[in-house]
Parts: sequence; C-alpha cells; structure tokens
Amino acid sequence: MKVNLQSFNLRLKESYTRFCSTFIFLLFYLIATYLLDLDFLNIKHYSLYYGFFIGIFISILVNIFIENKKIYSNKKKNIVSFIISLIVSVFWSVVMYRLPQERVFNLYYVTFYEYNRLNLVYYSFILITICLSIYFLYYKENEKTLFSHLIKSVTISGFISTILFIGMAVCITAFSVLILPMETIYIYVILAKLCFIFVNISLILVSIPKKDSEIIIPKFYKVIIKNILLPLFIVLIGILYVYILKIIITLNLPVGEINIFASLALLGFVFLYLNLLNEEDKYSMLYKQYGGYLMIPIIITQLIFIYIRLNAYGLTETRVLSLMFIIIGIIFLVNSIMKKNIKNPFLIAAVIIFIFTLSPLNIYNISNFNQESRLISVLKKNDMLKGNEIVKSNNLSDEDKQIIQSSHQYLVHSAGKKSDFVKSIIEKTDTENLYGFKFKETYEFSDFRDEEYYEDENIEYFSFYHDYEGEEISIKGYSKMYDLWIEGTKINQYGINIDLYDYFYDLYENNKNIGTIDKKLTYDIDKNTRIVFTSIDFSIEEENISDCTFSIYLLKK
Repeated sequence: MKVNLQSFNLRLKESYTRFCSTFIFLLFYLIATYLLDLDFLNIKHYSLYYGFFIGIFISILVNIFIENKKIYSNKKKNIVSFIISLIVSVFWSVVMYRLPQERVFNLYYVTFYEYNRLNLVYYSFILITICLSIYFLYYKENEKTLFSHLIKSVTISGFISTILFIGMAVCITAFSVLILPMETIYIYVILAKLCFIFVNISLILVSIPKKDSEIIIPKFYKVIIKNILLPLFIVLIGILYVYILKIIITLNLPVGEINIFASLALLGFVFLYLNLLNEEDKYSMLYKQYGGYLMIPIIITQLIFIYIRLNAYGLTETRVLSLMFIIIGIIFLVNSIMKKNIKNPFLIAAVIIFIFTLSPLNIYNISNFNQESRLISVLKKNDMLKGNEIVKSNNLSDEDKQIIQSSHQYLVHSAGKKSDFVKSIIEKTDTENLYGFKFKETYEFSDFRDEEYYEDENIEYFSFYHDYEGEEISIKGYSKMYDLWIEGTKINQYGINIDLYDYFYDLYENNKNIGTIDKKLTYDIDKNTRIVFTSIDFSIEEENISDCTFSIYLLKK
C-alpha cells in the first residue's frame, strides 16, 4: 500500500507539471463559483463560471496536442496552453456577460429565450474538445487499450469523488446537528464542486497516459465488460431481431417503438468494441469479427422508422440531435467492419458535432428550414400561397390542418435562423383569419407525441405567451435573476413562497374569450421581488385550475 501511495504521489506531481495550466483554470473555476454561491458576485458575473469551465477542457486539449506533435518543451507548452485557454475563456465570458443585447460575431443573436441554444453550442464545443483530446491521445502503442483505460479512470475518479463528498457531507451534518447548528446548504454546494469538479478532474488528469506509458487494464474491469455487459448486449440484440421478425410476419410497422432500443444497441456496440480491442479470447474475437454485421439489420430498420416519422412530422432540434449521434455511431460501426485506425472516428465525430451545432447547418436552422418547407408544401398543394401572401381556405383536410398547425407552432417557438416569410406569419395570432381554421387549444408541439388529439367540451384552456426576443427586460435595481419553469401554481424557491392560483384565475376570467394572450405580463410580489412571465398554460375543469405550468424570470434586489 505504501508503494502504491508513493507511486500515486509521483504521478500526481507529474500531472501538476504536465497540466499546470489546467490546474490553474480549475482553481479559477472554484474561486469564481464560490464567490457566486456566496453572493460576492452578482448574476452578470456568472459568465466567469462558463469561461473558466471551458478553459479547463481547452487547456487539456492544447497540452495533449503539443505533446503529440512534440512542438515545445514542458514549460513553453504550459505557457502556450494557458494563453490559448485564457483567450477562449475570455471569449465565452464576454458572450455570456453581454446577454441578451449583443450579437456574437453576427452568427447568433442571443436572447433570454435562446439560452438552450447557447448552452447547446457551449457544451458541444466542450464535447468537440473531448473528442479531439481522445484523438490526439491515441498512439500505435496504446490503440487497443486507451479507451478502456480512460473509461476505467473516469469511473474510478467519479466513484472516489462521490465517496469523498458523501463522507464530508456526513461530517458537516453531524457537526451541525450535534455541535453548532448552521445553514449547511451552501457548504454542500461548495463541497460538491470541490469533489466533483476539482478532485474528479484532478484524478482524471493523473491517469491520462503518455505515449510511452504502460497501460494495464485491471481484471475486474475486464470481467464487467466480458461477463456482464457483453451477454446483456447479446440479449438485447436477440430481442431486437425477434421484433424485426415480428414486423416481417405481421407486416405492421409500429413507428417509434424501436428507436430508443436500437440507439442503445448502437451505443452498446461501440462501447464494447472499443473495450474489447485488446482481448483475444474466443467470444471477444467473434464479437469483433461479426458484431458489426449483426448491427446492420437493426440500423436499417431504425432508419426506415425514422424516415417514416420524419416524413409525417418533420424535423425538430431533438430529432436532428438524435440523428447526429446515430450518424456518429454508424461511423464507428463502419470503421469496425473495415478495420481502419480506431482513432479516426473521434476526429470525424468532432467534425460532425461542429457541423450540426456550430455551423450555419446547425440543428435549429435545419429544423426551421424543414418545417417551413412542410408548411409551404401544404399551402401550395391547396393553392393558398400567392407570392409570399397566404390565402386562407375552408377546404383543408384534417391531415393538412395538422401539418399546418404543427409546423406553424414549431416555428413560433423555435430558435435559429428564420426566413422573412416565417417571420411574417409567426407574428399573426389569428390563425383562423390566416389559414381559414382556428388552431386547437389543446394542441402542443412535442418531440415525444406527434399525434393530434381533441379537446374535451367540458374543459376550457388558458394560454399566455410572450417572446422577449429582441426586447429588453428591465433589470434596473435588481441584482439577481432566475429563469424558472414551474408546475402547479406555487413558487417555493429562492426564498419566495407564494401561491398564484387567484392571480391566474383572475387572468382567465378577464381574458377567457381570447385565444392565446401575447403581452408583457409582470407581477410584483413586494418592493424587492418581481415576476416577469413568459408563458402560462392551464386548464379549467369544474371551475378549478388544473395542469398548470408557467415560465418566469424571477428578479430580486
């Protein structure tokens, strides 16, 4: 045990020298988040969290790249890595700090309603750096063991961090209960970031191998892969083959049921293939030789189902994102069959992620283009389009109405680039005058349920929505802002405890004859707290509010 501890200490010291810039950004990140958690910095400085966090991953990538190319000495490597990481960190900090008024190099117009989009771009950027880091870590000497080593290291690091957090949390709780009562929630948050960010990433850095490092995969890890996960994967493949046989016999295509399981099977195949590269036993060799071919019928079936679904309901950002990961999985599948260099799919994956998230062909623009095309196609089919003007029709089929409504409502709420035609129609709330029929109040565009359903005559529905895109929300005098989505009528967060039931009911009573309300709506709880509503949806059943959800910006002084 003493020898192992000494060995670990040596590797830890080596990693401090090897990834000096990364540890600096880890410290920057911890300091910034602690100051934010303790309210020493206001909401605008939250951008530092984003900047320093991404700096951690950039510094790892730059260090690994320089080591791979043998460009600089260790000292120069850390200086170059720090400078490049600092530039990227400053860029992201500025992007987040200048929300929502500014444009980001004219590529993305960022508003409060596009946080999800910006987060996708941000975390995709991190995912790209991870893929590139793995790509540059691969050498001929470690190509069969690297992936197993990295997964094993991440798993063990996460386990140690979790145990450390639980142990420290128990000690803090015991101290608070038995000795000195105190507010522990902030201490738990600080401990979580210390354990799951600093300790976890530090342990992972220690385990990142050099070109000449000897990689040994522990026996317990091999047992888990070969004796547990591989048999489970074979069972899943068998179930999917039985399902495909059932479809052939019954000639029935229950669209959507296989997609999640086929995706899991593809993920499982890639994971097992990368982990079994160094194994030479009979079953591992059979898997590496024929496993890719076993996946082909499943992938073909999945793609057929996806085509049917997309042909009926069109693309959304979630579906495009799903397709992106399926394409990446297929790249690994093809690579395994062709027996090419195992590191190449990681580079291709980085390029694909870049195209679908950071380029003009991102998932939002593609989805908007597809939904606009579906809408225009139906309008042209019914002679409802004269130039860029829509001529309403009273002779639409139920299927055409469903396409028009789903496409229109998706385009209203989606982010991304939109044509002038789309911008002109989404501003119009009177759909009966626009298309010739009134949208069903119960219809909600969803990635998980595309079918149309009909409203109960005994239930009334209330809907409010206001898009602040391009508009400023006045935060003068307020120091904190929280973006919340809440189910029910009560707010019980961030020191606020209020039931808005009566307020919502009054809104319904005063606006029951209006389809969807679109106006600025605010509510002052007291002189220090304001609610800015962005959406409210609920139903009225037997004169009571039910199924209530609402989105707000909570402003506090």
